[in-house]
Amino acid sequence: MYTVHGPLLFLVYINDLPSRVCSTVRMFADDCLLYCIIKTMHDTDTLQSDLDSLQEWEKNWLMEFNPSNCEVITFTRKTRPVNAKYNLHCTTLETVTSAKYLGVHISTKLTWNKHIDITKKASQTLNFIRRNFSSCPIHERC
Repeated sequence: MYTVHGPLLFLVYINDLPSRVCSTVRMFADDCLLYCIIKTMHDTDTLQSDLDSLQEWEKNWLMEFNPSNCEVITFTRKTRPVNAKYNLHCTTLETVTSAKYLGVHISTKLTWNKHIDITKKASQTLNFIRRNFSSCPIHERC
């Protein structure tokens, strides 16, 4: 049975998560995004420390982040960015060049190419269906 109180109670349950880390946290429904500006190796240590803090938070609240659903993406114009490997539950998080967040594909160069490609493919599929169903009798469309 679904209640309108379920999502509200979940939000109250996880409301203290941002206060456990130094990095910026963005939460929407059951998605959690953790990010910070990385200029030095000290900043990478801070981000890893925040990931470790989140593991402590998990233990306290009996929840668990799934490392296979977590990714690292870097946005920069620098020719030599500060790179580091980040770990969650003794698993090195995968570094990606494009990530999906709230249904939008974001690339490291902040281009929309992948998102546009997906939209283009969906539009082509819709047009294919429209072309093929336009010649069918109405009673056979359902």
